[in-house]
Amino acid sequence: MLLGIAPSGETLAGAQVDLFADASKDVVVILFVAVECPISNRFAPAVNRIYRDFEANDFAMWAVYTDDLFTTDQIEAHRTDYQYKMPALIDFDRKLAKYCGASVTPEAVVYVREDSERYRMVYRGRVNNQYVDFGEWRRKPTQQDLLDVLLQIRENGIGSIKFHETRAIGCYIGD
Repeated sequence: MLLGIAPSGETLAGAQVDLFADASKDVVVILFVAVECPISNRFAPAVNRIYRDFEANDFAMWAVYTDDLFTTDQIEAHRTDYQYKMPALIDFDRKLAKYCGASVTPEAVVYVREDSERYRMVYRGRVNNQYVDFGEWRRKPTQQDLLDVLLQIRENGIGSIKFHETRAIGCYIGD
């Protein structure tokens, strides 16, 4: 799924960031998270492990906050509380969420570089299947969807992966 020009993200300090500008990164992972979403917060340890395992492998990874009810100081406190190391962006106008088709937190979107100018979305969905539906969850996940996609890319390259999506369960991203 090739897409048009992506909107830029904004750092917590207010700088604009083109998520797809770093030519050394063939994979861009965008994870939509929220300060007060209990489901999103429960996934922090799994997300932190994925970041630790993949950020050095030419994978750009971003945590994106869309809820404009929180200040950047509150977001920083959330990042500290949940030990997020991946860089954070705010998307209070939700242009990036709309571009990615993200509708809940947590929801992951993975892009791979098709050529020097364009990226192709290869995954959109859940981090894993711990949550089956609202109010229904497993003690431990039986599928690691985001991790599996990233492992496939790392082991087989970007050309071999086809787009697929899973249903993410979480807190809705507003309009």
